[in-house]
Amino acid sequence: MANRFKGRRAARAARAGVALTRAQEHILAARAAEGAGPVWTISEYIVLDGYIDLAVLRRAAAYVLAAAEPLLARVDEKAHTQVADPGTKVGVEEVDLRREDDPEGAARRFAQDRLDAPPRDPRVRVALVRTAERRVRLLLECDLVVADGYTAARVRAAIARTYTALVEGRPVPADPIRPLRALLDAESGYLASRDRAEDAAYWRAAGLPGPAALPGGAPPGRANAQVRAPLPPVP
Repeated sequence: MANRFKGRRAARAARAGVALTRAQEHILAARAAEGAGPVWTISEYIVLDGYIDLAVLRRAAAYVLAAAEPLLARVDEKAHTQVADPGTKVGVEEVDLRREDDPEGAARRFAQDRLDAPPRDPRVRVALVRTAERRVRLLLECDLVVADGYTAARVRAAIARTYTALVEGRPVPADPIRPLRALLDAESGYLASRDRAEDAAYWRAAGLPGPAALPGGAPPGRANAQVRAPLPPVP
């Protein structure tokens, strides 16, 4: 009976959520001041040319996302809490645009339409967009409240490693994203350590005052930028 009560208390605590990180609090504060918009979302295409087994790629993406607990957390922006739900399912959407007059343009519009939609849980999504017989665009979208550019890069790399392992029949590599509780504990430990003060002192210019807060009321950013860069083939 005691174990049952402990289990119920643990379940209630899990539903109540845990605190946000400092970075998450800053993102929510900035978004509240400037308003919602695409500027708060990482949205990037990875263009894959050549033969791609879509079924295996979909399986690899689903596997990586299912294991990335912090990215799947349900964020309550009013209560400033988040709940990690191990049962969260992330569907990997497949879109075939090969019959469009301009498949590449249609792919860009598809990504833009998703950018313009309001944020919802889960805050990370993947879509596989086929624009030619031997071209697939992998669209990765992450709300900045759960992931930054470094995290998105790790997710991309994990999907690539998992896909390669599945195709070659090798064991799937370990998940690179740490559990949510481990990240929160690491942040708490750092904030209470001497390293924090030493780091702040190192990066502060001698003889100058501390950083000043920017005034509010700045117009929200709405412009989108597109950067293209070819990646070398994997040896």
